[in-house]
Amino acid sequence: RDGWHLLDDIKKYDTSIPVIVITGFLSQQSEAILASKHADSYLIKPVDHDLLQSQLQLHLMDHHPEKVARIVVVDADQNTREDTDHALSRRGFQIATFDALAPAEASIQNTPPDLIILDITFPEGNGFDLCQTLQKSPDTKHIPMLILTSESSRQNLMKAIQLGVRGFVAKPAPPNALVERVLKILRQSPTQ
Repeated sequence: RDGWHLLDDIKKYDTSIPVIVITGFLSQQSEAILASKHADSYLIKPVDHDLLQSQLQLHLMDHHPEKVARIVVVDADQNTREDTDHALSRRGFQIATFDALAPAEASIQNTPPDLIILDITFPEGNGFDLCQTLQKSPDTKHIPMLILTSESSRQNLMKAIQLGVRGFVAKPAPPNALVERVLKILRQSPTQ
């Protein structure tokens, strides 16, 4: 018997058990087989310990749906919204995306998320203004925010720190690095 059979046995027993496959090599064919057998994720040896820890945290969150975080992504750039949505939703987070500040603010005020990922630059205004507005409201001031921007100047970083933003990530952000940062912020948040 091999790992494929073990994976089959586990998923036949209980499909809700998260399975992370650790392998020395993964061809495109093997990756397709993993997907068809409902493996939750995989890692290639040698295993990066931080990535393994992130995957374990992620799948433990997935295993307890009541703890799945809702994240609002606000970015005028469609590619960034799609990439961020893909990176986070495939790991079990509930994602709502917005391309403008006003509809994002309305959604956040109506249904406060667990985390806001926000760019700084918008045609109609500034992401920092939204941060300030949300921090003035008792219903939203507790929500952690992460700035994801191509405007990663020292001045913008200092402004983010002054506003109490929990993270500042320069675009383009590698998906795994973004997921790790999101997990770190959510673990530190009192609502998670």
